[in-house]
Order: sequence, then C-alpha cells, then structure tokens
Amino acid sequence: MAKENIIACQISYLPLNSENYLKDIDEVIHLLLTDFPDCQVGEISTYFRGPADRVLNTVRKIIFKMDNKEKQYSIRIEYSNICGCQI
Repeated sequence: MAKENIIACQISYLPLNSENYLKDIDEVIHLLLTDFPDCQVGEISTYFRGPADRVLNTVRKIIFKMDNKEKQYSIRIEYSNICGCQI
C-alpha cells in the first residue's frame, strides 16, 4: 500500500472592497470547518492538514466559491509536506 501524501496548509483570506467583510471571512471559515472540523482558526490565519488532494480541493472550493460570488480578495496560502504527521 502506498504512503498517503499528507500536507499542512495555512491560509489567510482578506476580503477587498467588501461592505460586509466579516460575513465573507465567516463563509470561508465555514467551508474550512465543514471539510476539516479540527482546523485551527486564528485571528490572522487558519491551519489545517490532511491528504494533499483533499487540502488542495478545499482551497479550490474557496477560490471558486468566492469568484462565483464576484468577491474581490487577497489570499495567502502556505503548504508544507513536513507537518509532523505520518500515515
């Protein structure tokens, strides 16, 4: 059986030109919590980890969801494959 590729992700979502920026941030956090209930939500960023394809699909969901809503944003994403976890 092949070893599963686990990565960690830290994401910061910053709404731009938003009349209700807190609602926009809450939407992104809700999506993250739906896919990764054990993610760590901080004041500046959110951290989560899991199988690489699942992490990347969640980030894609955020981008597509906010683009479909015609939201303007800046997003900072860091990935690491050295996250202290072994499967």
